[in-house]
Amino acid sequence: MNSSLSTPFRRNAWMRFCKMTVDVMTRPRRALIWLGWVLLLGLLVSPAHAQEGTPEAQPEVTYMFGEHITFRVRFPSALSIQQVEVFFQANSDPTVVAPMTLDGGEWGYQHDVRAQYVRVFGKVAYWFRLTLEGGETVETARFSFFYEDNRFAWQTLEGVPFRVHWYSGDTAFAQAVLDAARLGAQQAGLILDSELSELVEIYVYGQLVDYQFARSAMGPLWAGGHADPDAGVIVVSLPPGENQMLEVERKIPHEVAHLILYAATGAGFSNLPTWLNEGFASTLEQNPNPDYETLVDSAVQKGTLLPLETLCQPFPRDAAGAVLAYAESTLFIRYVQTRFGQEGIRAMVNAYANGAGCAQGTNVPPINLSLSQLEREWREDNLAENVILTALREVAPWLVLLGVVSIGPIFVVVGFQRPKVVTNP
Repeated sequence: MNSSLSTPFRRNAWMRFCKMTVDVMTRPRRALIWLGWVLLLGLLVSPAHAQEGTPEAQPEVTYMFGEHITFRVRFPSALSIQQVEVFFQANSDPTVVAPMTLDGGEWGYQHDVRAQYVRVFGKVAYWFRLTLEGGETVETARFSFFYEDNRFAWQTLEGVPFRVHWYSGDTAFAQAVLDAARLGAQQAGLILDSELSELVEIYVYGQLVDYQFARSAMGPLWAGGHADPDAGVIVVSLPPGENQMLEVERKIPHEVAHLILYAATGAGFSNLPTWLNEGFASTLEQNPNPDYETLVDSAVQKGTLLPLETLCQPFPRDAAGAVLAYAESTLFIRYVQTRFGQEGIRAMVNAYANGAGCAQGTNVPPINLSLSQLEREWREDNLAENVILTALREVAPWLVLLGVVSIGPIFVVVGFQRPKVVTNP
């Protein structure tokens, strides 16, 4: 039995082995054939793709901060280039386009930032467009560089979500800045129910003149701080001295509050009235300006308070007018928060961010008052201002003029009606 079964079994096994051997030998041959076809297609297609695709570029960017930025680029000599243009954009600013000139095989362009400002402390994206023979245009890949003040050797200290850059002072000073930023973010976040989602860069200048040079195109020169919510950057001036820590507690939370407002409102941030934006930020200062109440009280006595509707737009450019605007906005926001709580602040912010006009952004629950009505109640309740007397004082000159105009005709009429004296001859 065993011998009769063994012969067919061996024959079948041998046939299976031969078939496996043929499969093993033919599969690599098929793979090699397919690989050959792929390589052949690649050779046929790649020249056209290289002509129509992204050209290879060797770019270089150098700059002298506050003066100019220089773009240079080289391309393979095989390309027949007629013209090259450079495109660059800082954050979400408008894109700048400029023609480049050829010099010794290298295309170049120098941009004067004094004539056309480029936002500092932010990423600048740039790329090139080539015009080839025949008029065909192709663009390179995108590149970027970080445009910051390279006049100083910046030190850094990071504590999420902030990174502090400074060049004057020790690490303890930088830590104080970091602590003030974190505290400001925590307090503002609790009020607005919002938080920072990305790392914020804080640049601290040791001298006001250094700061002014860097931010000369961003608001009045006397301002000691600036927040750029779109870029996630804060720039402040904190000179050394006995008041430095007090200024840290005042300026840093103020600027952080602007970024929290931006995080809470997004695109609606630009619709916030200036009195709300700056007033809210000022209430977050750990060391608020002690002169604000005195300034407002004096303005009440003189009848020179600025109506809040005039502070919906940017504050006055002169220092005295700006300080009074800050003072009024700060005390007004404190009044709203004391009377209506955090819910009132959030309601105002949301209403304005969603497009409400300046006069009606406060007319939402739980406030339910127009801006003029709310301002009148603030003046009466907190400033002890007699609104009627103030209004009369403001229109007094016109009342006097009206009286003169009204009484004049009476005298004329009386003059005409005066009895004539008849003399008997």
